[in-house]
Amino acid sequence: MRRILHIILVISFFNNIIAQNNIDSLIKILPTLKEDTNKVNVLKQISVKTVFGDPAKGLIYGEKSLDLAKKINWKKGIALGYSCIGDAYENQGNNAKALELRLIEVKLWEELDDKKSLSGTLGNIGVSYSNLSDNLNALKYYTAALKVAENIGYKKVITNMLINIATVFQDQKNYKKAKEYFNKALPLAIERNAKNSISIIKTNLGVISVEEKEFALGKTYYFEALSLAKELDRKMFQAFILANIAQAYALQGDSALSKNNIEYSNKKFNEAIEYHEMAKRVAKEIELYNLIAGIEGSICDIYTKQKKYNNAFSHLKIAEKLANETNSANEIKLNHERYYRLYKLTNKHDLALMHFEKLILLKDSAKIEVDKKDLLELQIKFETEKKEAEIKSLTQSNNILLLSATNKKYLIYGLSIILILLVGIGLLVFNQFKLRLKQETMKLEQKLLRTQMNPHFLFNSITSIQNFIYEHQPKEAGDYLSRFAWLMRLILENSANEYISLDKEIETLEYYLSLQKLRMNDNLDYSIEVDSDIQTSQISLPPMLTQPFIENAIEHGFRGIKETGIIKIHFAINKDVLQIKIIDNGIGIASAQQQKELYHSHKSMAMQITQERLKLLNRSKNKKMIFEIKEIEREEKKGTEVIFSIPI
Repeated sequence: MRRILHIILVISFFNNIIAQNNIDSLIKILPTLKEDTNKVNVLKQISVKTVFGDPAKGLIYGEKSLDLAKKINWKKGIALGYSCIGDAYENQGNNAKALELRLIEVKLWEELDDKKSLSGTLGNIGVSYSNLSDNLNALKYYTAALKVAENIGYKKVITNMLINIATVFQDQKNYKKAKEYFNKALPLAIERNAKNSISIIKTNLGVISVEEKEFALGKTYYFEALSLAKELDRKMFQAFILANIAQAYALQGDSALSKNNIEYSNKKFNEAIEYHEMAKRVAKEIELYNLIAGIEGSICDIYTKQKKYNNAFSHLKIAEKLANETNSANEIKLNHERYYRLYKLTNKHDLALMHFEKLILLKDSAKIEVDKKDLLELQIKFETEKKEAEIKSLTQSNNILLLSATNKKYLIYGLSIILILLVGIGLLVFNQFKLRLKQETMKLEQKLLRTQMNPHFLFNSITSIQNFIYEHQPKEAGDYLSRFAWLMRLILENSANEYISLDKEIETLEYYLSLQKLRMNDNLDYSIEVDSDIQTSQISLPPMLTQPFIENAIEHGFRGIKETGIIKIHFAINKDVLQIKIIDNGIGIASAQQQKELYHSHKSMAMQITQERLKLLNRSKNKKMIFEIKEIEREEKKGTEVIFSIPI
């Protein structure tokens, strides 16, 4: 598995305030201090000095600083306390908690009218969004931070925002643009002698070089960045950079192995393991167990490629234990994939099948790169081995009977042949059924994709972008284009999956409706409500069930109404059923059908495809997914209500 890690910058604006002070001396003087702003500052300074090397310790002193600031009602100290704690959670990998705290912090700086601190916190919010894979919001906050910093000439945040904007392009694999922004930031960082920023820039340039197969250049950047991280005593950065160096060697080993250069590939694999072990030692010092879990998994991958399966299993067991303890969802999925691969290579098909099935259950939150036909082949192999064992047992029993009753020999042979034929016919029928089901699914996916990416919507969206450009509104054009591109990516990703998580569905609907609202010049209002007791990441449903009906409302249901079109989407759980309601204030079903335009055929297509999807998905299920459409006519109000009921 490729595990190249790039580093983004957390902009704590007071990071280097007390670099010259000894942390132990600060801790010693704490008992002598009065409970005032001075003691808050000392607690904050201890947190700042320890948060990167020891996030757990930084968190403890950050919380003490915040508690005291609240006690003495010092608003600036409260903001600084939230910043310290946010940094600690960020470095522990708890990005959701860090984002929650930073959103509180930014309001305090706005109230204090502290532009310098505000710019840094806006940037840190962008970092949290980036760590949560929300690049759209990340770029939004990076740009806001850059604007505030440029207005006050704050070069530190200007540098950092250029770095972080570059990482967004890097995430999107737009390496040309990423290098452009990194190379803009590098001279500014050198001018300020900001070794931390220089280290991060060189690390990310190393990542890009390795991705572009320029391994020598990439390792040169890594070693320069590592030297700076050691000079700054940044243990976390050291661990990440060492892991990246290890992965660069591993990728060189992969390249040599693909050319059948076994000796050179083993040399590079061994060098990769050596640097992985160095990264583990540093990570253990700061209890960065989520990174250690990933490193153990990477070592397992290397031993698997070298066919050292016992070593691979040993490291995989450690990776599994740490991933479960740190609740690292991605690593847990990767470990199931590793077990599947190892057990398959060692001909333990029953265990391979077990891990493959666990992997399938987790696929709604990650792409699984194992071909689905492998599951069918694995099932056939397992069933064949099972049948062979049964036949072998039956043959042994028959041999015993033949000793006392030779006249039954031909009968037993006949039964054995019939059994084998039945097994063969059963497998053939099963294969034909799976193939037919797959063909039906592919046809339906194509129909569904056409409804989600229909030419009418695509044409209108591109026309809207064109209008923004003609009207000299580059910011609006860029925003619309970014949302449009992200929506297309989500639709294509989701269409490849039979089920997706509810939070992914909501994200897709948000992008779709926000584009429609922008296209319609705000003549559309919408709301997406989710009951508080729903854990959106834990619930799965078929992708974009609601989209065709939302589009019907926008394109046909609102035609002719004078007021603003309103669409309400509500997600609720009733017992063990997820209920989805789509309500609009349009002209209603009957009136829409009387119009002489294309509404009737378009709606029929949406209903037909939805019915076909549910019929296919409901196969072999006890509890069925259903939907119904109602006309709304009450108190002179009209509209349409679509209700989906999906068993959890």
